[in-house]
Amino acid sequence: MRIFTKYTLLMIALILLAAGSGCASKDKDKPSFTDIETQAFNDLQAEIRIVIVNKEHADQVIAITDELKASFDELRVHLAERSGKLQTLNADYDAPKEDFITLFDNIQKDIARNQKITSKLHRQMKEVTTDKEWQALKKLRNSTMEAIINSIQSS
Repeated sequence: MRIFTKYTLLMIALILLAAGSGCASKDKDKPSFTDIETQAFNDLQAEIRIVIVNKEHADQVIAITDELKASFDELRVHLAERSGKLQTLNADYDAPKEDFITLFDNIQKDIARNQKITSKLHRQMKEVTTDKEWQALKKLRNSTMEAIINSIQSS
């Protein structure tokens, strides 16, 4: 085999190897959605311990964030259930219109219930903190909620 052909084949093999390793999935190193949520809540709770000097108030706010986390965990389960029900219903070409209406009505009720729970917990948290503490937590609280919402939307 001519030297030019050997080098050409070698270069093609190296390019394919480099392209293959560059396209390899790095998802195994990527944290899961629940890991992201857990870390966001842990960061928020650590910040609460720093910002709120009154230990009793800090414990109350931490308990509220625990309730909020449980609410988001429940929401994730409901989303998976709804998705499964919708897929099953959608796959059934003979499914009556009323079944879809019932499913969507139940989804709307779940959304309203989740909004009430979240609003209630938000109010409780604000009542326990001072204005100064609330403002200090606001930035981290917003980034925590953003991380959680992105996580839920992505799952």
